Amino acid sequence: MMRLLLLSLAALVAGVGLALYSFDDTNYVVIGVGEWVVQTSLTVFLGLLFVAFMPFYIIVRTLFALWRSPRTFRAWRRDRKDRSAQVTLNRGLTLLIEGRWRAAERELIRSVDGGANPLLGYIAAARAAQALGASERRDDYLRHATDAQPTTSVAAGLTQAELHIDEQQREQALATLLQLRSHTPNHERVLALLRGLFEELRDWKSLLEILPTLKSRKLLSVAEAAQLERRAYSGLLVQSAASGDFAELAWRWGTLPKIMQNHASLLGLYIELRLRRGDAEDCESLLRAALNKDWNGGLVRLYGLVPGADETDQLRRAEGWLQTRQDDALLLESLGRLCVRSRLWGKARSYLDASLAIESHPDTYAVLVALLDQVDDGETAGEYARRGLAQAAPRASFLSDPEWVRVLGTPSTDFALESRPTLGDSGESRARAIAPS
Repeated sequence: MMRLLLLSLAALVAGVGLALYSFDDTNYVVIGVGEWVVQTSLTVFLGLLFVAFMPFYIIVRTLFALWRSPRTFRAWRRDRKDRSAQVTLNRGLTLLIEGRWRAAERELIRSVDGGANPLLGYIAAARAAQALGASERRDDYLRHATDAQPTTSVAAGLTQAELHIDEQQREQALATLLQLRSHTPNHERVLALLRGLFEELRDWKSLLEILPTLKSRKLLSVAEAAQLERRAYSGLLVQSAASGDFAELAWRWGTLPKIMQNHASLLGLYIELRLRRGDAEDCESLLRAALNKDWNGGLVRLYGLVPGADETDQLRRAEGWLQTRQDDALLLESLGRLCVRSRLWGKARSYLDASLAIESHPDTYAVLVALLDQVDDGETAGEYARRGLAQAAPRASFLSDPEWVRVLGTPSTDFALESRPTLGDSGESRARAIAPS
């Protein structure tokens, strides 16, 4: 309103100024046509010229508008249709978010037919069809999405892979993702989905192949990458052991990077896999070298389970560690196991009692019960057995990962079943688990 008032005032001022100017205007225009001569002031002439020009201008503009009207009408209809299709697409997406799958699918396809974004419409419709269990329609929508915008087919491919994963169709998802990676090697979402699939499919070799790219694209932290790398190499070791071919397990261990061979978790797993097959050759030396570099409780536990080539020398070396680690319950337990193996009953009991004094654990009780059973002290063995049962679960081994259990079966750490003479009157030999856990 204020703007209209200001314009009116400006026009009034301009009109008054023009009138005053025309009174003092001494300029004139003379037009001669034959015998006719017309003379008028310049101001009047310009006013008449303006009045004559306006109808001509309006007529020309009207004719031009009529000539363009079909094209303008088509553009208006197209714009109206696009707006309607966009409204339908938005309604379909809203229904999809609300979980009203059937209505969402119907609205989304209507929006595509109406000319809305075909890629987005078909992909969203595929998700609705997936929720309705219509796999054929889902795949058909995804094909249409790829055909609609081939240059952005990664979006359709990723959606297809994710929907296959939701349906536990891992092989189909893997095929789609590998095809996408051939076109976009560094696509972060493709790499992330491949990582998850390789882990689920236990394809450790392929996981290791993409691990450098995952690290370079910063899809994993340094700690996560290191943990994933160790898990992948552990999986390769377990798969080699599951094949039943010891040579393959030894070869696989030899192919591991040195830094992986020096890691306690991988070395412990390798030793347990070998002990599981009854092969303890050079295991004691491997463990001894590792413990001399870096002390690890799990490896100390294994050292007491591994039968060395020279039991006396093995016990001597372990007792050497005790000089600086008198309060290490695991080392004392392992020393007790080694003494049991060497039939040093009294020494074994003193080590096991010392271990229990530091940390009361069912594994230690189990070894002590086996020792007391060997010396025919059944009453004391029963008491220690009851104490052991009251404790927590046994110590976890390097084979206690649920994934390795699925591949190898339930692990057992009774690696050394030996026939030992009892001290009873019967003189019979009985197989005893020297190191149950």
